[in-house]
Amino acid sequence: SSGINAEYGVRRKGVKYQTSKEIVLTVLEKLMEEYPEWDQQLGSVCKALDHESDMLSNSVDSLKLEQLFEQLNVFTEDEQQRGWSCADDTAELSTLFTDLASLLNNANPKVVIAVLQRLK
Repeated sequence: SSGINAEYGVRRKGVKYQTSKEIVLTVLEKLMEEYPEWDQQLGSVCKALDHESDMLSNSVDSLKLEQLFEQLNVFTEDEQQRGWSCADDTAELSTLFTDLASLLNNANPKVVIAVLQRLK
């Protein structure tokens, strides 16, 4: 097993980044209505979500995506494994590709693009 779980944080299976963001913003807005004394603190969190470009390189999605690509790269560069049958690693590769597909499907597209640009 790769040890990487592509489901984490406020996101659950099937909930994309944008939907998660909208849910969090809605909850924050309702909290600001109910607790006006928290308006400044909660408002700054809302602004941070709107200006997410600062968070792209250190986000959980970014770090997980980089980790997945590093692990996949190990398979292509391992001198010993070149002589082995690919079937020996089918389960681990399958898990890595499943995690990668899930992350690419659910992550903030800006994060995916930023990571791919850094890795090229």
